[in-house]
Amino acid sequence: MVQAIENWTDLSGTLRDVRPREGSPGMTDVLIAVEEARDVGDFPNLLTGTPGQELAVAIETEAVPRLRLRPGDAIVCRAQRASPQTVVAHPDGLSHRP
Repeated sequence: MVQAIENWTDLSGTLRDVRPREGSPGMTDVLIAVEEARDVGDFPNLLTGTPGQELAVAIETEAVPRLRLRPGDAIVCRAQRASPQTVVAHPDGLSHRP
């Protein structure tokens, strides 16, 4: 088994969709049209190539109503690539962009 390196990126963009994450109870995918992917401190940024793409990011389902997330919202999200197919938001790292 290969262990993932700790990595973080601050994404900003527009929320396109919110949908259940298949096979992951308690998690929801937010589809983000990524505009920026900024470095976070000294952590590797494994999402540098995502601006201009739509990226599914897994978040805790309870965050959706708490943050009142809706398609069209401008958001920022601290996220990490957990596997080649999975990007996960930091538990406290998703908010509306000022």
